[in-house]
Amino acid sequence: MQASPLLLALVITLLSAPSAEGFASPSSSQSAVSASRPTSSRLDAYGYASSPVVTDILRTSVGLVLARKISRSGLRKGSLSKDGAAAAFAVASLSLGTSWRNGLTLLTFYWTSSRLTRVGSKRKRTLEEGVSEGGNRGAGQVLACSAIGVACALARRAVVGRDTALLTAAATAAATSPAPHAAIGDALTLAYVGFFACCAGDTWASEIGVLSRSRPRSVLRPWRSVPPGTNGGVSLLGLVASAAGGLVVGLVHALLVPGGLAGGLTAGSFRREVAVLGLVGLA
Repeated sequence: MQASPLLLALVITLLSAPSAEGFASPSSSQSAVSASRPTSSRLDAYGYASSPVVTDILRTSVGLVLARKISRSGLRKGSLSKDGAAAAFAVASLSLGTSWRNGLTLLTFYWTSSRLTRVGSKRKRTLEEGVSEGGNRGAGQVLACSAIGVACALARRAVVGRDTALLTAAATAAATSPAPHAAIGDALTLAYVGFFACCAGDTWASEIGVLSRSRPRSVLRPWRSVPPGTNGGVSLLGLVASAAGGLVVGLVHALLVPGGLAGGLTAGSFRREVAVLGLVGLA
């Protein structure tokens, strides 16, 4: 964590650079692009005609700074242990290195989880043993709620390329990669959203559902009530919180779609992006 953010950004960018947009000679790369893509697709994923490598290095540099600040803040406040802070720094850096919306979706999950841990902490302490106000999380907990999702983001970046809207949007018909790769990209995007939506739903349900005034029901034996905080206990408040957590993750990812309304997506395409990812999050 003492290395230069710019150097780390360059390393992450080189490791995640897709083969189709790698460091081939300019002439061969440009001819391939011209042969397979329309002129408009030469703009970057956010609608700017900047060098992809420069854009990625700048974004990753900012991501490293943000990840370092957030992990140190979590360590200082007690919401993360030392190894948890190191794990959070790693996954946040990698996720932000793949795209802005991947990183910000992950950070939204982390931030809301940390905030909800503090909600009703006094009452939680009377219901559950070992509940601390900061919710001190170790590396195992951090990676359990992030590793698979970040792996999907890295795989999409390596196989497909830069983040784009789903192909369900008409504006992305001229995607920046061949159709089979684009389909893989869509699947990995949906997996990324689905993973963090599940994590958020579980966390929101646990942190808010335990505060329900009505006794929860056993998920295996719905006719039996169980004490608050019991594993497998389900309450109406917890179910609503779970749905809300997943929906927030889906909507955040959709609203941060590269390009957006200001970058070339039509209103209809944008609405479809929001609808699809919102439903994935809610499901």
